[in-house]
Amino acid sequence: MASSESNPSDDLLIREAATIEEYLALEAQSEYKHEYHAGQVTAMSGGTLNHSRLGGRAFGFIRDRIRDRKSDCEVFNSDARVYIPRQQRLVYPDATLVCGPIQTADEDPEAIINPRLIVEVLSPSTEAHDRNAKFEAYVSLEGFHEYVLIDSQKPRVDVFFHQQARTWQFCMYNNLEESIRIHSLEADWPMAELYAGWEASGGQAVRDTFLG
Repeated sequence: MASSESNPSDDLLIREAATIEEYLALEAQSEYKHEYHAGQVTAMSGGTLNHSRLGGRAFGFIRDRIRDRKSDCEVFNSDARVYIPRQQRLVYPDATLVCGPIQTADEDPEAIINPRLIVEVLSPSTEAHDRNAKFEAYVSLEGFHEYVLIDSQKPRVDVFFHQQARTWQFCMYNNLEESIRIHSLEADWPMAELYAGWEASGGQAVRDTFLG
């Protein structure tokens, strides 16, 4: 996978050559979220209703499965940061699952470093970045085993699951009658539940916004 891009959009770059300490100071006093990559501070683009709705449904599904199984796992929403030491990145996934004790970064005690599962809701402006550079960054985290990409423009979910060594299994779901296998939870998630309210005709989504 290509790793040449460092940020989803150069237009969102608001600072270069910042230290992590400077980034955290900015984040503490800002009403908007930013991501950090090796000195570059990038403003996160505004989300849509679809993005928020799908991210909320992902968080809710994971939370309910954990509760049903009385698991030792915990799920965090998009307010939780993840730190990627090898690339000096601080990012905000749409949902993050941690199993067992939570480990945080020395550089940022509020940032998770041991996610097992990460969910990203794709938007047109960030899709290429989430699929490529960001996935490569996540893969460098020890214990990271599953990456779920949810399309906000049409019913489609891609799941990457770590099997062994450097081998990842890929499954694509784009049929509202099938279920998404979430390996980290040993659970099946109906596409129709995730995309509830989505109007379709002949297999093609006909609305940009759907009602839950």
